[in-house]
Amino acid sequence: MSTKQGKVQSVSSGFEKTLAPTMSMVVGPLGCGKSADSIYSMPRALFVASSGSVELPGENLVGFRPQIFICNNFGAQEIIEIVGKAASAKLEAVVIDDWGLTAENTWRREKNASKGGWAFWDRLDEIFHNFCFAGREAGIHVLMHAHPKAGYTTDKGETLPGGAKMPMKKLTVELPKVFDQVLLVRPAGSVVAGQHP
Repeated sequence: MSTKQGKVQSVSSGFEKTLAPTMSMVVGPLGCGKSADSIYSMPRALFVASSGSVELPGENLVGFRPQIFICNNFGAQEIIEIVGKAASAKLEAVVIDDWGLTAENTWRREKNASKGGWAFWDRLDEIFHNFCFAGREAGIHVLMHAHPKAGYTTDKGETLPGGAKMPMKKLTVELPKVFDQVLLVRPAGSVVAGQHP
């Protein structure tokens, strides 16, 4: 059996199956190994990151520097373009390190350009929806790193689950539903609420 450009080919039967691109998110605290693990797992991926966030784990922990596109102030719209270009270049995947910064930049930019009201929230919803399906449409795997946000109870008594830290409550709750997988990373020995060590 051989693997080439997202296709698994069986030599004996001639059967060919195309692997669907996945959208994944890894949620974990700073320094828990999200970047290093992604570099080990996907050495031919394009890492879209702010300065220093991927170079140091790559060089110090993994032993090489992956392909990095430095973007300190990019929003989701620019990342959609990068995902398309990476797919055209036949790269393995796109890793966004860190999704929270991308979401905050997008939120801030749209807030400054908006007159407010429901139109602002509708526009953000549209941008993030388009972003979530960009990898699937381009035919490339997309992995996002995010920091965790703890669950909490609102003033009205509504309990909201934790998740990836994002600038909007709705995104923290709704966005993970469109992913193929959301992985929670915990440092060894840590305890999640409701679990015993």
